[in-house]
Amino acid sequence: MANYRLAEELAEQVLEDNPQSAEANFMLFAARGRRLMAQGAPSITNFWRFSDLNKYLTRTLELDPNHANALAAKGGLLLDLPRFLGGSTTQARALLERAVELNPTGVATRVALAKALLRQGEREPARQQLRLAAHYACVVRRRTELLEAERLLTDLEQGRL
Repeated sequence: MANYRLAEELAEQVLEDNPQSAEANFMLFAARGRRLMAQGAPSITNFWRFSDLNKYLTRTLELDPNHANALAAKGGLLLDLPRFLGGSTTQARALLERAVELNPTGVATRVALAKALLRQGEREPARQQLRLAAHYACVVRRRTELLEAERLLTDLEQGRL
């Protein structure tokens, strides 16, 4: 938790000096978001705090529309949010596809894209994304993402998805 607070403080300092820094806006979003997640299960209070963080994510994309990590984060949020809170599988998919174009080795992004594709009934493209995610997870040594990609692939192959 202390590391997230330190990252927040550093991002705030950079933003004070340069409010036009897409990277500082994204780092503030990421550090605060991670700290909120580390505080435990989502609560309505954390949801409103997290919603407030969206301004940093939006600002990042205003400053740099090709910021792969911000596109992936926005896509992931839209995928996870219920529709009544602004979630959209269609919008999430578009953002995640763009993020993958910009960062083909983004393992978590490919897993999220596969989930969006599965929600839309596109099993074969989802399978392809999961295979690529598993491949890149091995290449860049991302064990957690590798396990998730393998689990989803197994579920898909066995007809559970």
